[in-house]
Amino acid sequence: MLQAKLKVMLKAMCLASLTLLSAVISHASFANQEENRDRVFLEQRQLSIRGAADYPEIAPLLNAFIKRFPNIKVDYQELGTRRLYERFIAGEFTKVDLITSSAMDLQIKLINDGYAQSYRSAQTSALPDWASWRNELFGFTYEPAVIAYNHDFISHNSSILTPDLQSREHMLEYIRENSERIKGKIGTFDIEKVGLGYLLWSHDSQQSTSYGRVLESFGIHDVRLYPSSASMLQALADNEIAIAYNLLGSYAKSWSKKYPQIKVVLPTDYTMAIMRTAFIPKTAPDPEVAKVFLDFLISEEGQRILAEQSNLFPINESVRKKYLESSFNISNSTTTRPISLGLKLLVLSDEMKRKIILDEWSRALIKPEKGSPLK
Repeated sequence: MLQAKLKVMLKAMCLASLTLLSAVISHASFANQEENRDRVFLEQRQLSIRGAADYPEIAPLLNAFIKRFPNIKVDYQELGTRRLYERFIAGEFTKVDLITSSAMDLQIKLINDGYAQSYRSAQTSALPDWASWRNELFGFTYEPAVIAYNHDFISHNSSILTPDLQSREHMLEYIRENSERIKGKIGTFDIEKVGLGYLLWSHDSQQSTSYGRVLESFGIHDVRLYPSSASMLQALADNEIAIAYNLLGSYAKSWSKKYPQIKVVLPTDYTMAIMRTAFIPKTAPDPEVAKVFLDFLISEEGQRILAEQSNLFPINESVRKKYLESSFNISNSTTTRPISLGLKLLVLSDEMKRKIILDEWSRALIKPEKGSPLK
């Protein structure tokens, strides 16, 4: 009996020792990563990134990284979300160190199909559980999908004195009451070509009781289709369209500063929230450089640079609270519906599911040329 108790005690002591040793090794590993950074990059290195973020928005972060690590040359190329995914699976990015995109479903599919390598550090471990997946995919921004409108057009071309576009219902009411004026004046993503557009539209179909009416209304009123948030906002600023639906809040906020006629709405019925995510491909030629950049990207310093010097919304909650306007801080909003990382997103990338959504889309809308009105 005594021997049995001693064995149990010894086993418990061994387990405790192993746990402590594991923690010490893990801590040492993180410390070594910090210590090795400057030593690793005494010689010239190259970091190759392919991403969907507009270069002017990501440039402040890239410049800060280059200043911190002057021996690293950064090659950043911007692509649309769907094009980025297609070129990756076609094998065109075997010499790329990091992939970033806001099309969360496509990123999850790439991870699930085994294209990423695992990485764990003090920085990645500090991310909330909902902002990382399998230690392979990491969120670095968190932002709303918004409605933007040209205030000059809306206020001067309305059958009501004070048009209110604060929700989808209000938007539909305005469209209905100004049917002839608004024809050809609504813009949204081409969801067949834009991965983010498809992600947002498919989630609309699950979340919104007004989804069917929005789709029908867009078809009746000759919606225009665009390849990016920036192209939609340019059309809004140029008075080509009056309403832009489901575009990224970071870009809308940036453009509204330059063009006061552009007003931005976080829909009060619900506001979808998405993340930009990053992963290191298994074929990355210099994964160590990619790891250092990834840590910098999600560190408090990197997140502060995003908040202060760009219009991308940092994922770090304390940085977000300090630097974002309260109207854009969606963390505690009861109407926010975040899209979380996880296997549920694989349903959206399933070819059968995608075909159902695109067929429904095509039946309601006749596919136009890029940015041109439907006929």
